[in-house]
Amino acid sequence: MRPTRIWLIGAFLLLLATAAPVQAASTYTVNPALPDNTQCATLRLCRTIQAAIDAASSGDTIVARPGTFIENLTITKPLTINGAGQGVSIIKPALSAANPCAGSSLCGGAASNIILVQADNVTINGFTLDGDNPALASGIMAGGADLDARNGIITNHALGVYTNLVVSNVTVKNIYLRGMYASSGGTFNFRDNIVQNVQADPASIGMFNFGGAGIYERNIVVDANDAIAANHSKGTQFLGNVVVNSASGVHSDNAGDGGGTADRISGNTVSNCMANGYGIWDFVAYIAPVIESNKIVNCAVGLASFGNSSSFTAGPAVPTTFTNNTVDGQGLAGSVGVFITTDQVGYGDGTNSAFLYNNAIVNNAVGVQTEQKNGKTVSLSLRYNNISGNTTTGIDNAAGATVDAARNWWGSAAGPGGGNNGISGVVTTAPYALALASSATASTHEIGEVATLDTQVTAAGLYGAQLVVNHASSLMTFTPAGSSYNSTGGWFWDFRAASFSHPTPNQTMLAGTMLAGAPYNHPTAATLTGQSIATWKYTCVAAGTGGLGYDYTAGTGAKLSDVNGFEIVAGLTGDLVTCTAATSAVDGYLKLQGRVQGATAPAGWNDATVVLTCTGGACMAYGPIGLATDVNGHYVRLKTTPGSGIPNGTYSATAYRRAYLPATKAGAVVVAGTLTINALGTAPTLAGGDVNGDDKIDIADLAAIGGAFGTSITPDTGADVNGDGFVNVFDLVLAGGNYGLTASTWTP
Repeated sequence: MRPTRIWLIGAFLLLLATAAPVQAASTYTVNPALPDNTQCATLRLCRTIQAAIDAASSGDTIVARPGTFIENLTITKPLTINGAGQGVSIIKPALSAANPCAGSSLCGGAASNIILVQADNVTINGFTLDGDNPALASGIMAGGADLDARNGIITNHALGVYTNLVVSNVTVKNIYLRGMYASSGGTFNFRDNIVQNVQADPASIGMFNFGGAGIYERNIVVDANDAIAANHSKGTQFLGNVVVNSASGVHSDNAGDGGGTADRISGNTVSNCMANGYGIWDFVAYIAPVIESNKIVNCAVGLASFGNSSSFTAGPAVPTTFTNNTVDGQGLAGSVGVFITTDQVGYGDGTNSAFLYNNAIVNNAVGVQTEQKNGKTVSLSLRYNNISGNTTTGIDNAAGATVDAARNWWGSAAGPGGGNNGISGVVTTAPYALALASSATASTHEIGEVATLDTQVTAAGLYGAQLVVNHASSLMTFTPAGSSYNSTGGWFWDFRAASFSHPTPNQTMLAGTMLAGAPYNHPTAATLTGQSIATWKYTCVAAGTGGLGYDYTAGTGAKLSDVNGFEIVAGLTGDLVTCTAATSAVDGYLKLQGRVQGATAPAGWNDATVVLTCTGGACMAYGPIGLATDVNGHYVRLKTTPGSGIPNGTYSATAYRRAYLPATKAGAVVVAGTLTINALGTAPTLAGGDVNGDDKIDIADLAAIGGAFGTSITPDTGADVNGDGFVNVFDLVLAGGNYGLTASTWTP
């Protein structure tokens, strides 16, 4: 063999011998019942979450057990941090500093942040973050709470840009300034969270993105000064969120000034705003946002657009598009359904324009209002909207904007003016719709559930219709009764009176005939009053909310029209279907050695928990689910309404109780089938004696019992294993009998 070859082989072997091994990701368990963090680095058993963060390596997972953690956390590396569920694993601040400065969220490091993120790829799931620590007192009160935390979850924008922050199934409440804040200009995904009571300051915001791109999806925000917002967005999607009792619902400011894609605000519900509150709006857009399929109820202003980027750029006005939204003022005094203005609120004025198509703008004092200031102008186009029931004015254009409002429904075949739903200023309204067709039925079903939805039309003066119904194929599949499939992407129904040549007034419209090109020319119109004209049969295939959109452009033949042949789109709103992750009920029992089931004292039951963790299936979008037990060891979550039970999927189940070894169910737990009651197998008996909570029963536990022997302990501690109020021989017998165990058994 040549020497060179020998040298190469030797070098290669040396490289293999000295190469660092690839380190597998580890899991750290955090148990607040542990006495300290001495085992954190060695056994990955920690008392505090911060100790686990410090000991962990990038890519590791931290699992927090049930309990309350008094900590201000700083996350400095990519980690997944899972709690045992909202209301089960609770973090409260150790530092009270809700308002140490003005005009800054971090206050130069002086602020109390419950979780400060300064790393990419951080995932937080399954906690409640409560900014009111009863052991602290700030004197700053809001919503009945004494606020100690300035921010709930916030990125440290002072240090850098952090990407891929994921927060799901987390409750954040009682916060002074920012509930959840992606502040660094990175990317984020905030989904299925609850934010409550972030209202102490005029600048308080429940969920906020500054300069970045990301998704807000299916969050609930209650009692916030500003609920969900993005400023200088590079592309934010606001999807299916719910906002209640807040001063501002959802808005996008300065979107696209740094590039990116258009913001999309879709499928959100904003209701019962605070006094003078706004529902959904945009401010000085650089890339035109789309605001669609939202519902705003009982707010002073429903939809709004402020100014435009044209005042800062050489380009034309960037129009905001509002489509398929419902704004219902519910008779609120002084309410405005849609407000379009040049005002840039402290930044001068800018020429503004907007398109409003297929919206319902009803029951306000003023339906639509324009405002022009300082020589800047508004241009507004409205088509196929339902502008009715507005008690003072349908459109108030006293400002003199350019308003084209042809082809809308005004609450009467006589056009604008009926029931004070009139016009102020110069507005083009002709031609206007002479009849209103409406179908707005909401339905909630579960994944895999076959359901039907009757479509009804309430209209007068109809003489013909062809309707194309499109649906979100990602959410549902359709097999509609009385329909034929059109390959261009929709289901066609043809509604007409029973007699083609001599239709009868008040005749039920029939479904099922495909009309190919022949226009109707009825001498007499049909009148319907809430009659069912088609039944849709569908199956939910994924979680989400989608409108079943009516499309009048596809296909051939007559369109939905009034007696004069004018096409009616105004007020015809899509039926809204919500598909939730299918849910089942879970109902079972735990047993604790040495404790009397059904008793509270002595030897009573308390604080046992079952935690379900999804490992596959439809539940993957949901975090751990914690189920508390009663005095009988009974844990239960029943399905009462769609989505209220346990999301379907495959789970592991672990039972916990302080001073007892945990038990994990052997094999996977599958919750399947609507209304299924799943007991998760035989009730496990948790072995007592793990006094120090290190998941094993050894000499340290016996020593802890011996050290407290003969004492009366109230409230219950780990040393009083059987909970009879005394540390005695019974506790030693329990621990001694289980000596050497590292887990309890949970059989199928």
